[in-house]
Amino acid sequence: RAKKIEWCSFEIIEAIFECVIYLSKSEVRWRYLQIISDVDAPLKTNLEAVRILKAMNGSFNTEILPFERYRLNRKRLKNSPLPPVKSSMAAIFSREAADFMTNSDVIYKQLKFFNGTSCADESLWGTIAGNLDSEENLQI
Repeated sequence: RAKKIEWCSFEIIEAIFECVIYLSKSEVRWRYLQIISDVDAPLKTNLEAVRILKAMNGSFNTEILPFERYRLNRKRLKNSPLPPVKSSMAAIFSREAADFMTNSDVIYKQLKFFNGTSCADESLWGTIAGNLDSEENLQI
C-alpha cells in the first residue's frame, strides 16, 4: 500500500518491513536482501556481490552504533522490548533472517515501539543485529 514517506518518518521502516514480509512469503528462492537508500549505489558488479554474499555465509550486516537517547522522543527506554541500537537504514541479511523477523513477536513489538521515535529507519536493523544471541534469544 502507498504511504506518505518523509525524511526520518516511521513510514520508511514500516514500508520496508512490509516489503520484507512480502518477500518472505514469496515462493521465489532468493537468498539475501540488500536494503539501500536512494543515495546509495552498489559499487560491485552482480557477480562480485554474489561472491561477497556467499562469503558472508548467512550473517546479518548493518552498521552498529550507540543509540542516542534523544531519538526516543517521549518514549521510555525501559519499554523497549530490546535494547535499542543505532544503525543506518542500509542492511544486508539472509532469507532465513527475513523469515525469522517476520515470524517474531519480539521484532513486531520492537517495530511498534519505534513508532513515534526519531528516525526509526536508523534503529530497527541495528537493534536486531545488535541483539542477536542475546538473553532475549534473537537467534537466526
